[in-house]
Amino acid sequence: MHRPIVVVLFVAGLGCGLAYSFRDSPAVARWFMAAEATEALPFAWPPVLGEEYPDLELIDQTGRTTRLSDFRGKVILVELVGTPCSACQAFAGGKQYGPFRGGTCQQNLESIDVFARRYGNVNLKGNDVVLVQVLLFNDSMQAATAEDAAAWAKHFRMDRAKNRIVLAGLPAMATRQSYDMIPGFHLVDRDFKLDRESAGHTPRHDLYRELLPRMGELVRRGRSARALSNLNSRVGATAGLSSSENRRLTLPHESHCWTSQQWHPDF
Repeated sequence: MHRPIVVVLFVAGLGCGLAYSFRDSPAVARWFMAAEATEALPFAWPPVLGEEYPDLELIDQTGRTTRLSDFRGKVILVELVGTPCSACQAFAGGKQYGPFRGGTCQQNLESIDVFARRYGNVNLKGNDVVLVQVLLFNDSMQAATAEDAAAWAKHFRMDRAKNRIVLAGLPAMATRQSYDMIPGFHLVDRDFKLDRESAGHTPRHDLYRELLPRMGELVRRGRSARALSNLNSRVGATAGLSSSENRRLTLPHESHCWTSQQWHPDF
């Protein structure tokens, strides 16, 4: 992992794997072999940095089929989850809601909501980001089911109506490659491309120094673009008005739309 900017315990937090050891469990190894021998997935897996994200079509916590491309045009934070993973439970809110199904919660980790606010200045419970948790393994180290997704979402208060989605992965996704990405986060930009990746023991990007700040940057750029679009729409609507009517309109100050450091840190 990249050199930490905060404290060493964060390195341990992201570096932890599932509660079960692949090397120490022949049963788990046999499961991986069986999963990798199943029929091909209808989408590419695993994701590739800089390329379009796989268009996952999976069952969500409400029992409905959800396609990840339904959220194209929005910033998406994908979290890869194994339910027995203590770090995954912590990121999901284990300190607040307790461990899932009698599991363990890594005590030195806050929820991803807390870290998103701290390092990205983003409220994951707002409308700026779609949080998608993909459950790849359940407590038995089998592929997660729709029932697992529903139970996980209920425990950690993941509300589908508030852009907090829980998806059950397919058996063919329960491979060693997926295992090695847990715990992990993928940042998908508005063009539906994998922009940053902080997953497993060897992440490409540091979660705290790179991925979460980048998420904040994408959110602020989106706000600036919307503000500029709204301003242009209002200006266009005044084209046919008389000069006296135009003077009575109050337009937002220019710096509040796109030149303020708060809105666009690149300027």
